[in-house]
Formats: sequence, C-alpha cells, structure tokens
Amino acid sequence: MDGHEIDCLNDINSKYATLEVQLEQKLAKIKQSEQEFISKYNHDNKNQISSGSQLTDNQNLDYESACKRNQEILKNLEKFKARFRSKATYSPVQAQLDKLKILYREKLEQESSNLNSSKSNSLSIPTSIKKTYGPTFV
Repeated sequence: MDGHEIDCLNDINSKYATLEVQLEQKLAKIKQSEQEFISKYNHDNKNQISSGSQLTDNQNLDYESACKRNQEILKNLEKFKARFRSKATYSPVQAQLDKLKILYREKLEQESSNLNSSKSNSLSIPTSIKKTYGPTFV
C-alpha cells in the first residue's frame, strides 16, 4: 500500500471513530433520560398512593409491569391472528359449500330414484299415486 491509501484509511477510521463517540454520547443521554423518567414515574406513583388517593389496578402498575403486560397482549394478539388465519385457510368457502350441497342433492335424488324403481318393480304402484318423502331443502 502506498501513502495515499494509508491516508484514506486513516481518514475513514477517524471519521467513523468520531461518529461512534457521538452515538455513544447520544445513547448515554437517552439512557439517562429513561432512568429519570422511570424514577419520576415511580416517585409520582408512590406519592399518589401515600396521599391516600384510590387508584385502579391499571393506574397502579409501574413501568416494568406495564411493559410485561403489553408484551403479553401482543403475544395473545399474534396467537389469535394465527388461529384466525389458519381457520380462514382451512374453512370452506361459499362456492365449495354450494358444490357440496348440489352433489348431496344429486346423490339423494339418485337414491330416491333407485328406491322408487325397486319399489315399483315389487309393488307395481301407479306413479301418479306414489308419494315421495324426504328432506326438504330451502
């Protein structure tokens, strides 16, 4: 490597080193503000409880338990979404149900015609008098 390439690499390294330091400083500020928020939130809750005001269970939760509750809610939502998706995938659609209904009617008509032909051969009842009973379709 020549001197020019080494200078370029040094410039790049120094640039990213300064960016890394800036990011670490920003992260430290964010963590500090988060800790201040948590301590203030917990302090406010303790003051409200000690002052004798009645709080509901939802207002009484601290930050960590609220996060846990929210994670559980998200898990449950994902489970319900997956169940709904699987039911929708494996549930027959209206067209499939209509096709099954038509096939069932054809099968019933075929069976009733087979029964009628076997009865007419053995009893020889006139077809004008013959009554057929079976399921009523709406």
